[in-house]
Amino acid sequence: MAKKILVVDDVPALLRTGKMILERKGGYEVATANNGQEGLDYLVANGDVDLVLTDHFMPVMDGLELTRRIRADSKYASLPVIMCSGGGTTCREEALVAGADNFLEKPYAAKPLLELIATYLQ
Repeated sequence: MAKKILVVDDVPALLRTGKMILERKGGYEVATANNGQEGLDYLVANGDVDLVLTDHFMPVMDGLELTRRIRADSKYASLPVIMCSGGGTTCREEALVAGADNFLEKPYAAKPLLELIATYLQ
């Protein structure tokens, strides 16, 4: 059975691109959410996620708060979270302090994304 990745991003084009890369090139099952609150709601309702790939900056709930809430719940404390942003070093530091396992600079290419995810899902 394919591992499931929850992709959380408020930019529809990036959500579609991420989903396409992960499904077609990675063979993963993908669920999507448009902001951190939708992502958290999905996770709580379904719980069948193997990794979260989240954007940093989003309305309603950003990726930092999503990551903090995931880490605060003992059920999901070990769930791998990878945060993405084009914000550079400051965003990377914020992501890691919030509890993200890793950080990927946007725009990302398929190969580095898939290689990074594979390190957590093998």
